[in-house]
Amino acid sequence: MKKINPIEFVLYRLGLASDKEKKNIWSSKESDSMLSEKWNEAASDQDIYPNLEMPVLKADTSNYSWGKWGLAASVLLMVSLTLSYLQNNSKAETLTVVSGYGETKEVLLSDGSLIFLNSGSTLSYPSEFNTENRKVKFKGEAFFDIKSNPEKPFLVEMPNTVVKVLGTSFNCNTHSKNEIESVSLKTGKVNFIVDNKEYNLKPGERFEFNTVSKELTRKTIEASSIGNWQLGYLNFENSSIREIAKCLERKYDVNIEVGNEVGQNQKINLAIENESLTEILEILKLTAKIDYSTQTKGSIIITNPN
Repeated sequence: MKKINPIEFVLYRLGLASDKEKKNIWSSKESDSMLSEKWNEAASDQDIYPNLEMPVLKADTSNYSWGKWGLAASVLLMVSLTLSYLQNNSKAETLTVVSGYGETKEVLLSDGSLIFLNSGSTLSYPSEFNTENRKVKFKGEAFFDIKSNPEKPFLVEMPNTVVKVLGTSFNCNTHSKNEIESVSLKTGKVNFIVDNKEYNLKPGERFEFNTVSKELTRKTIEASSIGNWQLGYLNFENSSIREIAKCLERKYDVNIEVGNEVGQNQKINLAIENESLTEILEILKLTAKIDYSTQTKGSIIITNPN
């Protein structure tokens, strides 16, 4: 099938085509309705871009052997650039994924990055990254595996801090000890932004920001263990019984009440691998010297031993 010369087609629709150009159009084996459809493709975009108007042109056609071609080319260029600008700068849809208690979720972003949400977490992100950066909003705990793009940094906005990434894998946690927001770097390089100041992390490091005292702490950890919650591991470092109970609530979707007198001034270090809730409570019973009971509706009460 003979292809239509786009400039000849624009001239044809503007009424400026010569007899030869009209003949070329008519011999293209495309019906007039198909030709009209091509012209109206841009116009139909007005449903999406209501401020876009097809040009209305007036020209002196007495002598336009060259000018008409420049005019047609200008029309094509103007429409093409306008549509390209609007498409690239249109607002992407904001999507939100919530991982409830007792479940985890995996999210694939439009740039190929993967985010693994732990239980009790929320992620909001655009359907397409049309701006100068790749920004998501996050609360909870998640492991991020981000595709590299030095020209478009990846930003994770937490309630009080921001993680700036070029391409790496890391873990973010706003659950930890309630008032703490942290980032742990597994591979690559990230910047932890606190009060508009940027701090560089190396693999095997964790930054913790206390949102109450505003204290910032850098720790050295085992890089290979970062994000291991995806494999069923639970690691508690210098944690209270209440902090452990909150984590177990999210993981197993169960209500756990801790008595006021339980575990005061007690800190626990514990590593657990793929254990059931009952098995973990039995471990705590031995190591933390607590007792527990299961109520009729499934909730658990932790007390001091009798």
